[in-house]
Amino acid sequence: MRNKSANPGSDLPQRKYEHARDVVLREYTTRSQASAALAYAYLIEFVGRAAATGSRQAWEKAWSQRDLCQRQLWAGHRPNAASHVKILDPLRPLLLFQETDTVRLPRALAPAVVRLTRTPHGAIRFKEHYLYVLTPGNDILVHPVPVPARDLLFPWPRAHFNGVRHPHLSPGGAPVVSAGELCLFGDDDGVSAVAFNTRSGHYHPPPISALGMHDACRETFGLESDRILFLTMGPSPGDACHGG
Repeated sequence: MRNKSANPGSDLPQRKYEHARDVVLREYTTRSQASAALAYAYLIEFVGRAAATGSRQAWEKAWSQRDLCQRQLWAGHRPNAASHVKILDPLRPLLLFQETDTVRLPRALAPAVVRLTRTPHGAIRFKEHYLYVLTPGNDILVHPVPVPARDLLFPWPRAHFNGVRHPHLSPGGAPVVSAGELCLFGDDDGVSAVAFNTRSGHYHPPPISALGMHDACRETFGLESDRILFLTMGPSPGDACHGG
């Protein structure tokens, strides 16, 4: 990872975030959806700056913001039955989605699916979010249409992400290891950082499923662990219902 000299404007995103946070807190609370959305938006900005500069200070800020976002997700978690999830292996879970009468997926839709490699794919833009699933063979499959910001930060109960849902990405409806949203950072030389989460209303991945995706990112992009930031959408490790 290359390092560059300190930039006088390197603290600008931090100052912008702190100002915006003060404005949000005057109207809402730290536990509000607005506060969580703001924190996540700036997490992506911080990671992008850190990936571009290679600055140790920038990476420390990015990880600090990641930890803040994770605590917000844990604080807002509400357990549910998720009866359509079948965990076949608690150490490396395979998640099997089973359709119900209330969820009908259009069988005629066959979205383009991209298997990510170390070489950047022209259809995938950096700093955009994409739906992903991880196969048992460690292939990261994504739908090459960015997730709209509204669906990303303020999802409707049946947000359709341009008509595509996670089960559409699984070959033949096969089980997957993890599912969620993925954001890549880098340049023409390749991917230099990854941020992902485990948000999938269909698969409801347990927190431990993020570990499989983390390892797949290391293998696929040749990244060190400190360049892979992820957020789990389930309970915190201290909760009795935690998956790992």
